[in-house]
Amino acid sequence: PIVQRAIRENRVKLIDVRKDLFDDLGPRRVHGAHYSVRSLRMLNQEGHILKKLMMRRMWRPLASVRNDTCQFLDEKLQLHEDYIGLSVRRGDKNSVEHRTIAKAEDYIEQADVVIKGEIFNNTIPKIFVATDDCSVMEEFRTLKPEWKFSSMCDFQNENEGADSGFALTDVQDWTIEQTDAHFKKFLIEVYALAMSRYFIGWSFTNVSWWVYFMRPYRHSFYLVDKKEKTMREVDNW
Repeated sequence: PIVQRAIRENRVKLIDVRKDLFDDLGPRRVHGAHYSVRSLRMLNQEGHILKKLMMRRMWRPLASVRNDTCQFLDEKLQLHEDYIGLSVRRGDKNSVEHRTIAKAEDYIEQADVVIKGEIFNNTIPKIFVATDDCSVMEEFRTLKPEWKFSSMCDFQNENEGADSGFALTDVQDWTIEQTDAHFKKFLIEVYALAMSRYFIGWSFTNVSWWVYFMRPYRHSFYLVDKKEKTMREVDNW
């Protein structure tokens, strides 16, 4: 109804996504510049702070969902100390979009750098892995058997089968139970990544960008396909 009313009142603007949002940085509310949303009394806010405020305003999981998620993080994953979060996306990003998927070695290489740096000072933390393809867990554990990896893959019901890659076209065929299970897993992963002391992800998934705006730490965010250009890329989002 709100959208229909806006259309009737001629308050809807058709845009060219590439031209109006990507080529022109102004409307994108980029890092370092200041913007206002006067109808919400958000005045002269830094671009990324404004996006974080909007996210907190609009994205509010039900209290029961939030509590279940936090309880799982605490009791099952036991992420009580600083840890590294990895986000690995495969599935239709490769089979349909034909993206060059980041290798497990790319994540391990950067995690090793972080562990040896000032954040962890050569103390190996727990590594939480959020992924749509559970086969990556074997890859990580083979590459670094001495590291302690944890993932929602470790808690999946054997009768259900481990995730083998998300495909958007599959969603229409999910049962209610499958849909609920997917989003329960997704919320736990997103919160775990947001609270990680250091995040390592990939730029061609919305999860990385969503998590960035949930995180309290700006410079502990790394994209394996952007490497040293990560923050330059992030600033324009």
